[in-house]
Amino acid sequence: MVNYYVKRLSSVAFLLACVFGYMTSQTCPSNCICAVSDYVTCQPKMTSFPIGLPANTTSINLLGSFNNRNSLSTLKHSALSAFSNLEDFYVTYSEVTKLDDDLFQGLTKLKRIALQHNKISQINTGIFHGLNDVVFVDLTGNTGCKIADDAFASLKNLHDLFLGDLNLGRASSAIFTGLTNLRNLDLHGNNFEKVSVQLFQHLTSLKTLDLSDNKLATIPDSFELIFQKLQIIHLSDNPWRCTCDIQWLKNLNQSVMYSVYSGNVPACAAPSVLKYHTIYHAEDKDFTCIPPKILKCGDLYTVKQGDLLHISCQIEGDLFPNVTWMRPDGTIISASSVSIFDPRYTTTRDVSTVLTAEASYDGLWTVQAANDKGKDEKTFRVHVQIPTTTSTTTTATPVESADVLGSGFLVAVGGFGSTVLLGLIIFGSVVCCSQAKKGQVEPTDTMESLKKEHIDTITFIVTPPT
Repeated sequence: MVNYYVKRLSSVAFLLACVFGYMTSQTCPSNCICAVSDYVTCQPKMTSFPIGLPANTTSINLLGSFNNRNSLSTLKHSALSAFSNLEDFYVTYSEVTKLDDDLFQGLTKLKRIALQHNKISQINTGIFHGLNDVVFVDLTGNTGCKIADDAFASLKNLHDLFLGDLNLGRASSAIFTGLTNLRNLDLHGNNFEKVSVQLFQHLTSLKTLDLSDNKLATIPDSFELIFQKLQIIHLSDNPWRCTCDIQWLKNLNQSVMYSVYSGNVPACAAPSVLKYHTIYHAEDKDFTCIPPKILKCGDLYTVKQGDLLHISCQIEGDLFPNVTWMRPDGTIISASSVSIFDPRYTTTRDVSTVLTAEASYDGLWTVQAANDKGKDEKTFRVHVQIPTTTSTTTTATPVESADVLGSGFLVAVGGFGSTVLLGLIIFGSVVCCSQAKKGQVEPTDTMESLKKEHIDTITFIVTPPT
């Protein structure tokens, strides 16, 4: 949504510069216009925060553009601390990634903050602390920015909050705590697949809500009381499933209908009979819901213990049902993944889970699919194969003693001297090693270790020379 407020304020800044002229004061940087009304507007492609601005400045506008961005990367408290009269602070289309936590400390007169289309990664709790007069905050286009709970809680008089195109994915129910005076809230382009009614219950002054360009297929009827109080609602560019679940949206009172269905109208994406129809022009009789039905879920899964058990079931329902599996021991497992062939036009999906097979998984399982219109169940069997362990015992055969070499191994040698003795020792070693190998015993270095392996000592008796 085009930010009308920032464009108007920017135009005012330039108009004042043209009507009242601008000062070529030595305190005004050459690439900025310092108007007599204390407005400062600087040209795009700035590489750093301007130095030498008048201390009585009430409005700082560092307005880059899509094609001419500023190169600012960090906004520091030290750059703003001198401007105690500052009311408007706009830094758009720049490269700002980080804000000092005390960036606005002491700027008690600040009323409007616009930091659109930067790369701010985090809005921390307390950054707006003490800004009791701020009525306008715009963070649009800081894709991926994370917003801390209670980040805006101190902005008691905030009227307009723009958080479009942040890609939040989800929003904590505490994000809007304390904003009882908020009138306009923009949440377009945040990839919301669902929103909680608790998010808006405390926004008692809210008049305009923008939820366009998200991924909303349905919205619970608990929103009806909130929507009835609004003057403008933007719901277009969402993949609405026109079932009985959102029929209440079609039948809002006439004043809300006009604002909802004027301009970009919300259209049905499913079921196929209503595809491309606007919600307002669809027939009441066509807002139907399909009860859950389990079309197939394998009759038998056979898996070895420790291997992956992959259970996949094909299920029908609109609204798509919640799916759970119950193990033989009664443990409930929620569906871990849903494969959606075409989320806009189909009511049939594959739901699966992957587990490591355990012995306790063997037996009958139950799959259940349930939505507001009913439930369906189906049982199937899982057989877990338990590996059998075969124990093989190998008995080492003891190495025979010297007696196995004949009736004995007694060698009497005379007259051969040390040569014969050496030969006999070598021969004995060979026999010893051969017998050890026969018994599958690793050779060792000491006779003590040989004894431990049940190898008898071979004794050589040498007759001394005559």
